[in-house]
Amino acid sequence: MTEASLKALSNLRNPDQVQWYVIPLLAVVAYIYLSEIERKNFSAVWLGVATWAGELIWEMGNGLVLHFSGTAPLWSTPGPTAFLIYAGLNIEITLFFALAGLLLVKCLPPDPNLKILGIGNRILLPIAGGLVSLLVEVILNRCGLLIWDWWFWRWPHVYLIAAAYCAPALLLAWAHDHASLASKRKWALILLGLAAVCHLGFATILGWV
Repeated sequence: MTEASLKALSNLRNPDQVQWYVIPLLAVVAYIYLSEIERKNFSAVWLGVATWAGELIWEMGNGLVLHFSGTAPLWSTPGPTAFLIYAGLNIEITLFFALAGLLLVKCLPPDPNLKILGIGNRILLPIAGGLVSLLVEVILNRCGLLIWDWWFWRWPHVYLIAAAYCAPALLLAWAHDHASLASKRKWALILLGLAAVCHLGFATILGWV
């Protein structure tokens, strides 16, 4: 098992690491969601919740890679954090992803047919957002905060990471335009329930992630 993986496992869900700054971060996330609810922007709210729940499931899948390989997850976050939820997910990252879906939806122009630089905005903006996220990951990796141990999931082989960001962003933009509010609510609740069941099974009962 890699050094980064061992360090991550030693810090996993350790309450001794909890820091006070998590409280204002939680308050900011809650305020943003309450503001959108006040505006009755329920479409963005449900898409934001679905994005966050999907990210939790994705991160548990990454933890399962570590468990079954016995070597390393695709990515790990062994560095300083207020709370490490899974091997590759800390509280700071999950609070960002709680807002990521909202951020993308609010960036989309009202007109789905509007072109930017000759490219449809529903293609350009999600891909641009995914590539910016990839750039952030590369910087975090260079700073030693985000570790890539597998050759196919690290620089310069970052195409899979780019796809992992861009594909969900494109799906989110599509759902924003084409899915009904009831469908968005249904899938957000399904993903939340699935995330809860996976955490109960893989983290609490089996201790695999």
